[in-house]
Amino acid sequence: MDSSSSAELAAFDPTLPAQPQPEQGLLARILRCLSNYDYDNVMPRTVSTASGRLQLGYIHQVLQHPERARYWRRTFKNVIDVVDRGEVYQTPPDPRYTVDAAEGEENVYKNRYTNIIPFDRNRVPLVNMHNDYINASFISMPLSNSTERDPAYIATQGPTKESILDFWRMVYQREANLVLCLSQLVESGRPKVDQYWIDNGSFLVPIDDGSQIQVTHVATETPDRPGELLTSFRRHIESGRRYKDNNQVASAFLQLGGITLRKFDLDYRSAQGTANTQVWHLFSSAWPDHGVIAIDSLLTIVELSRFINVSIRNPLVVHCSAGCGRTGTFIAVDFLTRYLEDGLRFPEFDAHPDLVAAVVADLRRQRVQMVQALRQFELVYESVARYLELIGIK
Repeated sequence: MDSSSSAELAAFDPTLPAQPQPEQGLLARILRCLSNYDYDNVMPRTVSTASGRLQLGYIHQVLQHPERARYWRRTFKNVIDVVDRGEVYQTPPDPRYTVDAAEGEENVYKNRYTNIIPFDRNRVPLVNMHNDYINASFISMPLSNSTERDPAYIATQGPTKESILDFWRMVYQREANLVLCLSQLVESGRPKVDQYWIDNGSFLVPIDDGSQIQVTHVATETPDRPGELLTSFRRHIESGRRYKDNNQVASAFLQLGGITLRKFDLDYRSAQGTANTQVWHLFSSAWPDHGVIAIDSLLTIVELSRFINVSIRNPLVVHCSAGCGRTGTFIAVDFLTRYLEDGLRFPEFDAHPDLVAAVVADLRRQRVQMVQALRQFELVYESVARYLELIGIK
């Protein structure tokens, strides 16, 4: 990054010196003042039209800096201090972060973990149910223009036995085309997700208004037994048209180990008529709880998810066990790569030099503990840089 770019980035933080010092990089200067850095109140003097490239350059500079581990620790702590301690868990409670529905006596048993629950303001209500609660949150991000957010994701916990039917009600009612499961059913001897899918046959999901949804297994695909979808995806990657003929792309975006795809028919029946839709279920066993997945394996899931779920108008349902750590990490990587690749601008994000930290803070304002662990936070930077390098944006 040249000195002019560094100077423009520095302008985002009024506590930084106006001119970069030759013996110190931008990151070193930011490290000095990071303990007092407030992501809510830092505003640019002007937002450059090149801010996206500057933000990407910032990510690259972080990754190349010998003090990056220290920077990540302090930045992640700052996000937690500003959002979690400063907003979500403050006393008296902030009205933006009430959780009355989740803590209601009739709903507590539906939560897998008592501390990972949705805020009232963006929880996903079930339709035509006497009890409309499910532990799920709309995650709205700016993916189409610079003035509005799109409810492009639903972050939810791994279903429990008590919430399996509610889960399928939500999938159908919110017109999801894809469910992404990032957790194994059991990890380290502990149950993480109750199996909510079948590998043959069908089952019924009743709704309180007398209608019902029949869920039918149609097909299963694995890397060693690919069907139409995985075959088409491989062809899409190997054609190279989207990736500027980068010969690394085929090997990077085809890390399909641990992935199983299942296809389901959802048939809705009511007194008014019938309707049918299809839903894909993408299961990955490659990502340990509180840990990280290989970067290219994560990017394969990102790319495969986009190949299946083409429109952001159909929310992508994402879950791990609690619906925050791996779920938040995936959503952060998916959103950031879309945002930078498409050249989108959004004032709330353009106000910050460190786009990754700003997005993670934003996600934690929509669901608690999104991007739960420091290593997951680091993975977001690494994955975004790797993705944009592969598709030819540097």
